Amino acid sequence: MYFVYRYRLVAASGFTLLAAAATASTANTETAYVYNAPSRSASTTTSTSSSNDTASTSTPSPVPTTVAHTPTPRIIFVLGGPGAGKGTQCGKLVKEYGFVHLSAGDLLRDERDSGSPDGEMIENFIREGKIVPVEVTINLIRKAMNRSGATKFLIDGFPRNFNNLEGWNSVMKDQAIVDGVLFYEVDEDVLVKRLLKRAETSGRSDDNIDSILKRLHTYNQSTVPVLEHFSKQGKVTRIFGGDPVDVVFSRTSAAVEPVITNEVLGYNRLLLDAISYGDWSAYEALTDLEVTCFEPEASGLGLVKGYEFHKNVFEASSKARAEATAAGKSSPLFISTMHQPEVRLLGPKHALITYTRLISSSDNTNATSNVPVTRVNESRVWKLSNGKWKMIHFHRSKC
Repeated sequence: MYFVYRYRLVAASGFTLLAAAATASTANTETAYVYNAPSRSASTTTSTSSSNDTASTSTPSPVPTTVAHTPTPRIIFVLGGPGAGKGTQCGKLVKEYGFVHLSAGDLLRDERDSGSPDGEMIENFIREGKIVPVEVTINLIRKAMNRSGATKFLIDGFPRNFNNLEGWNSVMKDQAIVDGVLFYEVDEDVLVKRLLKRAETSGRSDDNIDSILKRLHTYNQSTVPVLEHFSKQGKVTRIFGGDPVDVVFSRTSAAVEPVITNEVLGYNRLLLDAISYGDWSAYEALTDLEVTCFEPEASGLGLVKGYEFHKNVFEASSKARAEATAAGKSSPLFISTMHQPEVRLLGPKHALITYTRLISSSDNTNATSNVPVTRVNESRVWKLSNGKWKMIHFHRSKC
């Protein structure tokens, strides 16, 4: 089984909906999501639309720019009452899809146990079932994200109130994209039974009946309104967590598939940017060492394997730019846009993206003349490796 998604490229928009479940692909099955193109320091983005799709075009910078090696980090907040199974489901998502799981509670307990000056304060808040000051929690989350070097995160148990949410927006708004919220719904009596059972082996200071009741009260008073806030934006996926773990995980997987496909699109966009701006280091970072390809430029060579062919193309392009500059001539950039991209997830660790690539030329002396000069059909296969996507194969053909 694979999942298929049809995307539209639009300017300055984010991911519209996490909650829509992925469905098994048929020839006519399409689900529309919006791809948030990564910003480029020296370019601006506009959009034009037709009756069938919306295409993005970019006004290029007059000189090649450095391209990021990974997309902007993407976040899913994971919420639910204490004992709802958030940690269990996050652990399975980490194993299957390469997410990094950051538990706000675990980060706080680790900080408490590290001998930090904040340790006693954190312990008092945890024992009383209260919410730790937002500045402390966000600082721990931010540092953990930076240490990981990853691009997609599950943040479990945060934000727990509006103060948390406002703190996040203040500190992290420009550093990460929040795709949505996974919310696990479990009856309160079941939560209490689960927590008391866990208390037999957990050794946690808050796994006792008094702390449990305080935590549930805090959750109902503070966290539920946060869910209502995200629900109004269409960003909450509600998952019944009272069923067996594997049943719950099947629902969880369906909810996160759109986030994975959106991530693949982000990597592919960066790859095309690396080509457009002649950034070999970015292209190399996004490509598997044993990458294979078949394209018209390699005609007569058959299937090309490894970096050498790609590196030669980049070096030839760089040399041509340098010679043009030395001769006082303009050096046009060739900017690529994905038209009607479609992503198929071939299991949790492989993805196929197909699209028509619009290649536009813009002369440095007239950066506004961005006119399509050619169209090619492309397919690229991506593989998830150590939490990051690498291109392992591509095929190009003329339209």
